[in-house]
Amino acid sequence: APPLLPQERPLAAKLDALFRSNLYGVALSLAEAQALQPSALGEVRLRYAQHLHSRGELPAAAEQYAATVGVVEPSRVVRLLLAPQDAPLLLSHLQALLAHT
Repeated sequence: APPLLPQERPLAAKLDALFRSNLYGVALSLAEAQALQPSALGEVRLRYAQHLHSRGELPAAAEQYAATVGVVEPSRVVRLLLAPQDAPLLLSHLQALLAHT
């Protein structure tokens, strides 16, 4: 993931601690409350989506992947969803991309 801006370092440490504790929802709430730059918030959402995806929480993962549209390079998300079992998530994300354009 791209590094956060220097003024965001203390927040980055808090976010990393939350990620290590699998508290991705809390991390997302904190990131939103701190009004992070869209690109940094997109990175938090991407990590949360990957976590949800790994737990098999596909509808919630699809929602978080879709929320990265416009702020995270689409190819990064698509590459994460190339396994055959991820076809529904990939389709959902591609539909979100089309809706965004």
